[in-house]
Amino acid sequence: MKIKTEDVCRAGLTTVCASFKKSRQAPENRQYAGIPFKRLAEYAGQPLSEESVCVFKALDGFSIALVGEEAMDTEQCFIAVSEGGEALTLEDGRPYCMMLMLKDTTSSAGAATLMK
Repeated sequence: MKIKTEDVCRAGLTTVCASFKKSRQAPENRQYAGIPFKRLAEYAGQPLSEESVCVFKALDGFSIALVGEEAMDTEQCFIAVSEGGEALTLEDGRPYCMMLMLKDTTSSAGAATLMK
């Protein structure tokens, strides 16, 4: 399933506060709009099960694999399309989505600029 910004917006946005941490900096709380991945998968007709494996691939080569239980946790795996009321965009202006691990307050491991 390829995640597109317009699909996230059509599925209905929710706002969350999440801790964001850059390397060698203290974490800070930021506000994001997006959708829990489970709800997006259901909207796209791609239901998840506990046996599912979801691989999130970022534009910078980073990837993270989640088992179905983690990906289905609506309080954990979140796909964001805006931060602080501003759409997430690349330098060339193209929109992108970011996968957040909401319960991970100690690292930025879940923050990925998604390509798939």
